[in-house]
Amino acid sequence: MVLVRYGLALAVVIALSACAPPAHLRSAALPPNAHSELGAAAVAVTPRPYVDEPTRRVLQAWYTGRLSDRWAWSLIGAADDGAALAGGALSVQALRFERVTLGVELEGGVLWAAASVPVELRGPGELRFYAAPKLGHWGPRLSPFVPVGLSAPLGAGVFLRAEVMWSWAELQHYNARLHGSAGLAYAW
Repeated sequence: MVLVRYGLALAVVIALSACAPPAHLRSAALPPNAHSELGAAAVAVTPRPYVDEPTRRVLQAWYTGRLSDRWAWSLIGAADDGAALAGGALSVQALRFERVTLGVELEGGVLWAAASVPVELRGPGELRFYAAPKLGHWGPRLSPFVPVGLSAPLGAGVFLRAEVMWSWAELQHYNARLHGSAGLAYAW
């Protein structure tokens, strides 16, 4: 009984300390021949101006699976030395052209939710540039996020992902943060 009580207390502490994933890292569309993608990245979140706080370092992972030609779902997880979170996302490719994809995505999990408009520009080969402006929660505060990234093929379904994201909690300049991330994704 004591283990159950402490386990429940630990789950509540983790849930209450959870906030949104610190990076987007998912492009608006899976590669044409892929049905799934698995990825992991390291993320650094800078301190806010005028605040004496450390740079946060977070590990983030995701799985994305194709539901149909236009619909996909994702599992998203992130953890640092003080918190962990898990959640999911559902996205649809609303407009698709030869080199441009525009979508809508809803994501959420323990104490966080966001809506974004992912857009992707395909370069030569499998090179992709993406952005996913979103409005969501960073802890208890509603915040705009602007992630911009690059997905570069390394071969055999492996992609290098690099992303920069800006966030402004409560739209206040003194709450501005810069999120930088780099990782790998494997699509099959």
